[in-house]
Amino acid sequence: MYMNSVYRKYDGDELPIELMGGRPVIERRICVTRETRAALIRAFNVTSRMVFNALTFASNSMLAERIRRRAIELDGYVRVSIPEMDTLHDNDGYMRQYFPNGAMLELEKSTGNAWIYDRDGNVVQNRRLNHIPEIVGFQNIAKGL
Repeated sequence: MYMNSVYRKYDGDELPIELMGGRPVIERRICVTRETRAALIRAFNVTSRMVFNALTFASNSMLAERIRRRAIELDGYVRVSIPEMDTLHDNDGYMRQYFPNGAMLELEKSTGNAWIYDRDGNVVQNRRLNHIPEIVGFQNIAKGL
């Protein structure tokens, strides 16, 4: 499921990265001031590119991990951006979720019947969902169109 942007301190744990159309849908970076960036370059005797790669999680080396931890100790924070999707609970008994790729998931709340439509409005798949956790799998199908 998608959420709006989330900001939190980096604790060293990896964030889950889902794939949509071959692109990561979670983008994260450590935000720091120019002064902190310059201090990291001096402290680790590295190039600005190495600091950039570390702060954008493009590098996962031990050095990059040390740079990230030091950045957080100074004044940095992790910004996580996740694409937002609209979910509407309509008064006609249907839940509709619209995806960035143009797909739509429609769920009849009273029966559990669900349909996935492509960007042209064609039914790609339909099934009856018996449990709420099954919605996530159906959402992943819609995201992958």
